[in-house]
This record gives sequence, structure tokens and C-alpha cells, in this order.
Amino acid sequence: CSSDLLEKIAGELPGESFVVTQDLADPAHAADWIPKAEEALGPIDVMVSNAGLLTLGAVATFDPEEGERMMAINLLSPARLFRAVLPGMLARKRGVIVNVTSVAAIVTLPGWIYQSASKIGSATFSEALRKELAGTGVHVMTAYPGMTDTPMTQAGLDAYGRKGLVNLLPLGDADEMATRDRKSTRLNSSHITI
Repeated sequence: CSSDLLEKIAGELPGESFVVTQDLADPAHAADWIPKAEEALGPIDVMVSNAGLLTLGAVATFDPEEGERMMAINLLSPARLFRAVLPGMLARKRGVIVNVTSVAAIVTLPGWIYQSASKIGSATFSEALRKELAGTGVHVMTAYPGMTDTPMTQAGLDAYGRKGLVNLLPLGDADEMATRDRKSTRLNSSHITI
């Protein structure tokens, strides 16, 4: 997501926002922005991990570095971010972590192997974390959305080819889902967008 788009979204949100662009392909530095954000707006009460990378292709011909990049963005960096906000949430005895994974964590398709592996790892991480944090006041939710009609999904499908079962899967409308989410979700806290 471009910093211009993030600034536009932040301008539409109520209250103060702190916009950060961070390269999540480098898990060691994925959480570097958190101290500045907390200095500007206070402790993080809600962490939503929705960043992702989708590249499709057969394993025999897939660029291993691209596969590892997908693992970093979809699995390793969210784990670092969750770990970074947990001590503060546990000390305050409250907080929410939302991990947006994918239906690819449940349904595996040819050409989706790196996507499925990274998403099932991410889903397992947050599902286990939810159980680990039971009774602490910190809540973890794992979301498994289906394919959504976004530039990332379209690029992945175009590069791999719309063939076989992939061609039969419906694409959800991103604007409609965002509008529904906006109507049903009310957060009384500062917004941090990455």
C-alpha cells in the first residue's frame, strides 16, 4: 500500500493517526516503528495484521527467494509484530490482536503452495496464541477471508493463469466488505495504519 493511500485513509478516520510505511519482508525490523507510534499516540490497544503478499506458481519453477519473501511478509513479520505489542497489553491486562490470514490456510490448491504454507503458519500462530492468552484480558481473533478482488489478487491470478479450480472461485468485492466492516466495527482508540 502506498504512503499516499495510507495518508488519504488516515485523513478519513476520526481522531489522530500515525502513518508508517514499513518493509515487512525484513522481519528483524518489522516492529521498528512501534516505539515512535506509541510515543505519538500512546500504547497500542488493537493490532490488526492485514499485510500480505500473493504470488502463485508451481513449486518446481517458483523462485525460492520469492517464496521466502512471502513467508516473511505473511508469517514471520506478523509474529514479530504480535510479540512486540504483547508485553504492554499483558501489563495493562487488555488488548486485541486481529490476524487476517486467508482461506488458503484451510483450502490448498495447486500453485498456491507458498501462500497456503505461510497462511496456515500464521493462522496456527494466532490460534495457539489465543489459547495461550486465555484469561489475561488480551484477545486474539483469526480471520480467514476468501479471495477478494484487489490489485494483489488480480496480479497473482493473472501471473499464474486462471485455470482449474482457481477459475471457479468467486472474488469478494473489497469495497462492499470494507463498508460492512466499517458499519459493524467501532473502535474508541487511536488508529495506527501500516
